[in-house]
Amino acid sequence: MTRSFHIVIAVLLIVAFALAGCLPDANSDRDKPLIRLQPPTNLDEVENPKPTDEVSEEAAGNNDSAKPQLTESDLARTSWEDPFRARLWSCEGWRIDEKSMTSGGDAGQAATFLRPYRNAVIECRVSTSTVAVSEPNRTPVGIEIRLLNQSTQQWTSLSLSLESITLAESKSGVGALSKLRRLRSVAREAGNDPSEVEIRLTVTPNRVLVAVDGQMKINAARPASIRNTECLAQFIVHDEGATLSDLRFEGD
Repeated sequence: MTRSFHIVIAVLLIVAFALAGCLPDANSDRDKPLIRLQPPTNLDEVENPKPTDEVSEEAAGNNDSAKPQLTESDLARTSWEDPFRARLWSCEGWRIDEKSMTSGGDAGQAATFLRPYRNAVIECRVSTSTVAVSEPNRTPVGIEIRLLNQSTQQWTSLSLSLESITLAESKSGVGALSKLRRLRSVAREAGNDPSEVEIRLTVTPNRVLVAVDGQMKINAARPASIRNTECLAQFIVHDEGATLSDLRFEGD
């Protein structure tokens, strides 16, 4: 009886030591990361998968889903000469090459330069195809340049039509619902070539100056809608195939 009791005790001790030896491994397994603890999948990448094929700079500029990010060096620059690079623009419906941008698709699509300016000189040339000019009831070189206040979504607008040059600002409402208030309007003289126009828009802390084809047309107080704030420049043309070239930004 005593011998059997000792055997049982010995077996129990062996089992106890064996179990004790397994405990560290069990704890170690619990410390290992499980698959369900891995970082969750980025939903943005799932919903908007990145294309496997290379996308040209032109295609990227025409894709509304593409959201270019400016680097610190981009934002720090005070001058741009022919900045026709897709990453610098939000420009659905426009085609970009090294020296120009051409509107395509629906008329009235805005091309927005993504570097904001508080004070600036903006120079550009806008031209239309001879077909667009020759068609009846079409306005040659119709363009609007907006200075958009990002904080309030209000803007100041410079519009060129066949007959007039008009400076206006958004008065109330936001975006498409905004009403415009005319600030200054002058007659536009026909240039030597009705299919193109040169524009120089100067925005100082206190004034807005507009020169068209080398002639000063408007000298007005800086509108309240863009006073003491940085703005984005937007270019809106009224004809498909209008080309924006010789573009220069200079300012701060």
